[in-house]
Amino acid sequence: MKHDADKLRASASIAEPVALPVVSKMNPGHIGHRGRAGMTYRDLIPGRLEGSVIASHIHVSNAGPVPDYVHHHDISFQVIFCVRGSAKLVYEDQGEPFDFEAYDCVLQPPGIRHRVLETSGAFDVVEITSPADHHTYVDHEIALPNSERRVDREFAGQRFVHSRISDLAPMAGKVVGFAVRETPIHDASNELVSVSVLSADSANGQIKVPSKRKSLVYVLTGGCRFECGSVAGDLDQGDAITLPSDSELDLSDLADNSEFLHVDFSTG
Repeated sequence: MKHDADKLRASASIAEPVALPVVSKMNPGHIGHRGRAGMTYRDLIPGRLEGSVIASHIHVSNAGPVPDYVHHHDISFQVIFCVRGSAKLVYEDQGEPFDFEAYDCVLQPPGIRHRVLETSGAFDVVEITSPADHHTYVDHEIALPNSERRVDREFAGQRFVHSRISDLAPMAGKVVGFAVRETPIHDASNELVSVSVLSADSANGQIKVPSKRKSLVYVLTGGCRFECGSVAGDLDQGDAITLPSDSELDLSDLADNSEFLHVDFSTG
């Protein structure tokens, strides 16, 4: 049930349009702004693609219970990828709380009730949501975990996914210079968003973005040089780059341990 008194708006001033590609550099001295439940948020896409998508690096510093509550979002899609640490999460109709660990990823369908219960310590995720400006609703009517268990239930045509990196077999040849571990989120989201982990197996690589899609690439480990159109520079751990449709990201001098989160999403 939606309660107007408990409607929270996830919005901030949306900047003027920013030309792509655009890089967000990790700045250890500036973590970001405080958000829901004491979490710290850092924007990864300057300009937020004119309000169509928001991507955030979210950080929780301390171990223990998180002052969260059962809530849901009025969204088109939302994915969360665990960069480091772990947390205990619970979702509507998905059974008992589970551990959400490094390199796990979830697809949170529109309207699914959920809650963050606790973290094990320093905890970092990357969250990508469309649209950038959306409402979050507190739900006082349901306690989680609930008695129902319907893991195949659809929410607005999407299915909840909890993907573990250990369940994903690496594929060669799909992305030049990388072994690819692709989550099942593409199909579960009705092709709105795809999430993969790319592990460098060469000193050079290339990521291609098809038409009517955009991509966010986030450096999990390692680093490299990059070039996309007339934009070039370095990418280091914690940096992100957002790529336009019909583009190519050329990567060189890839460190041996380089791994990237690659999120590809529809632009309408």
